[in-house]
Amino acid sequence: MSSFRTKTDSPHDPDKAYVVALRRVGRRESSARELQDYLSQRGFSEQIVAFTVKRMVAERLVDDARFTRMLIRQEASMGRGAVRIRLKLKQKGVDLGVSEVRSEAEELTGVPELEMAKDLLARKFGSLQLEDSGEARKEYEERRAILARAYQYLIRRGFSHEVARKALEALKPGLKS
Repeated sequence: MSSFRTKTDSPHDPDKAYVVALRRVGRRESSARELQDYLSQRGFSEQIVAFTVKRMVAERLVDDARFTRMLIRQEASMGRGAVRIRLKLKQKGVDLGVSEVRSEAEELTGVPELEMAKDLLARKFGSLQLEDSGEARKEYEERRAILARAYQYLIRRGFSHEVARKALEALKPGLKS
């Protein structure tokens, strides 16, 4: 029994490639390059892959703009920053700048990236006591370690260094990174 996940035994059959492509986009939204890679991995010839992807785009079954909006909305709603979203889009064959991703994410979610970063910090670290109250050296070092962890947390989530710094500064005005 042949599965659509294995390499095809008919690499020059455009109808079979189309059916495989339909199954793929029926399961989840794909970019044109993702679909191209998928069909190539299944063993279809370059010409059949190009023809099938072009047909899917013409029939609007594959739409990079729609895919981009979906991915940005999904990633931003999961608390991921523009840098990380941009890298994911680039892996999927869509090349946008960080500022374009940031503005699209804000438009789709209604939440500015800086506010999202501050909200993530509040949920992850609770209320950080950042006021300088003449604490002893040990408490100062502990506080700096927490700030470093919070900063790295935002960077790993895909926020730019600038947004991470501003989110921490919002917790304590004048904080030096």
